[in-house]
Amino acid sequence: MATIKYQLLINWGSVAGCSEIYYKTVGSLSVTPSEQLEVGRDLCRRRSLVLTPKATILALRATDVTLPRITTLQRVNIQGQNTQILSSSQADVPNLAILATMNSSLGGKRQFLMRGLLDDDVVDGQITLAQSGTGIFTTWFNFLGTGFFLIRDLQNGIVRSITSIDGSTQTVSCASAADFSVGDLVTISSRTAGNGKRVRWTGKILGVGPLLLQLNGYKWGNTTGGTITKVTVQYGTVGRFTVPFPQRCRTRQTGRPFDLLRGRVVRR
Repeated sequence: MATIKYQLLINWGSVAGCSEIYYKTVGSLSVTPSEQLEVGRDLCRRRSLVLTPKATILALRATDVTLPRITTLQRVNIQGQNTQILSSSQADVPNLAILATMNSSLGGKRQFLMRGLLDDDVVDGQITLAQSGTGIFTTWFNFLGTGFFLIRDLQNGIVRSITSIDGSTQTVSCASAADFSVGDLVTISSRTAGNGKRVRWTGKILGVGPLLLQLNGYKWGNTTGGTITKVTVQYGTVGRFTVPFPQRCRTRQTGRPFDLLRGRVVRR
């Protein structure tokens, strides 16, 4: 089966915008773009059931992870369907979120902040779902735990010590450079020069020399010591999980609405 990355682009009117990413197994190894989008539209419809009417899923991006440079985009314009009658006329606060913790079959763990709550579902900072009830949310989380959704994991391979990194040339001094190859995905754990800020960077190797590795897009500056680890991307299935209620309401910053121009922001 193909592994498809779905990105949902969501707007809350002219207040805020955000995106959500889901990995899902779809059809066969040669799934067509139209098949990808059909599954994605079903995902959007199910997601809309736990979104308020002020939220709209504007568009859907679908990408086969084996062909990451080929993305299919479709506008869907699906409005939130959680239309319970509110006792309050206050506007939606789109950054209020439920924290859902997922575990994969490969041991990976992800915390998913699901936004789009009714105002009356949050009482004194606690998510009680007093207005909506837990039913529609339990159905949504059970859907994610069907075994067809995936968590993107980085599995560690060989680990080698590094001497330093030259930030200007993006090169790693490593006595074991020969253990790596061009195109390898690696994670670097180090500290900025002078035993300063901790560095945690993941990217690809562009070149390999006798004692040097050339990195692609490294921007942390000079570092000293640390390790470099070869990693491989794997996708573990999401198991059944339970989200407890009530729970403390989380917040998460949201971006600009997707339908508005992204012009320069005035400094005040």
